[in-house]
Amino acid sequence: NGSLAVILGYAMAHELGHLLLPTSGHSPDGVMRVCWTREDLRHAACGELVFTPQQGEQMRGEVRARAKELATAELASDAASK
Repeated sequence: NGSLAVILGYAMAHELGHLLLPTSGHSPDGVMRVCWTREDLRHAACGELVFTPQQGEQMRGEVRARAKELATAELASDAASK
């Protein structure tokens, strides 16, 4: 079984998945499983509880989009203050 710190880290990753995925983001296995099993906790202890490749790509895309929006807003704010 994983330590409390490892489980907390995976729980935080799961919640970040909810913020960055376009839907509820739950999946039948991996980090975004609704309820983790003992096997999932064993994978977590080994650093092997992961997002699906599709979830990873969706989250990377969302982070890129948000970073672009932020940069655009900062540029507009800088231009408006001059």
